[in-house]
Amino acid sequence: MKDRLGIETLLLSLVVGLGLLVHGCDGDDGPSLPPPNLAGTAILDLKLLEAPADLLNLTAPPADAYPGYTPVYMDLNEGTGGNYVWLYYKLGPADGSEGTPLGEIYTVDETDGEKPKSKDDTVLPNNLNSGSVVEGNRIFLAFKSSDWPVVRGIAVANIDSSDNSTMIQYAPPNVEGKYPVVWVQERKNDGWSTSMPGPWEPSPQDLNEGTSFALFYVTDYNYIGYCVDQEVYDWLQER
Repeated sequence: MKDRLGIETLLLSLVVGLGLLVHGCDGDDGPSLPPPNLAGTAILDLKLLEAPADLLNLTAPPADAYPGYTPVYMDLNEGTGGNYVWLYYKLGPADGSEGTPLGEIYTVDETDGEKPKSKDDTVLPNNLNSGSVVEGNRIFLAFKSSDWPVVRGIAVANIDSSDNSTMIQYAPPNVEGKYPVVWVQERKNDGWSTSMPGPWEPSPQDLNEGTSFALFYVTDYNYIGYCVDQEVYDWLQER
């Protein structure tokens, strides 16, 4: 009986010790998320509008396509010869009083076998390479909603393959220079990247991936990012 009590005591001590070890490790996962800053505005929702390139000779996204939403004047499918794919965003209070803001924007490359990060995330239904001359990867834009951190704005970059000129659009325009940009990176990276040099490095997700054909038909590079508070950006870099 005495030996049995000794064994049970030893087992209990091991279980408690293991629990303390696991609990201690939980606190060492990385830096703590900065305190919420819910002042000002944030991006509440995103939509995409797809249209054939020759439809009514459109050269810009229709301003009234989605009431309450503002278009970004940059074709996410620029340079592929395919359909226009225009992004629209809804802006509102960051405190969630008019809807939960976005907390992250990312891509889902179905050709690479990617899935949404969570079943609660939103994946927009338009293939970003829709109608391209060379059928590229099936890439979709996705986002997750979050009380904190929040997405303050969006940045879209186009690098013209003909002259390597770069154009970046910010939405809303006043986020430029006010917030740092988290550029969406490739989720499956084999260590080899053909990205153009710029602030989006090291391995940004080219929204036109797969639409070029060797050296004979080279499409533009299109990248997307989202703006966050400086303390959130620093936290993401340290994780």
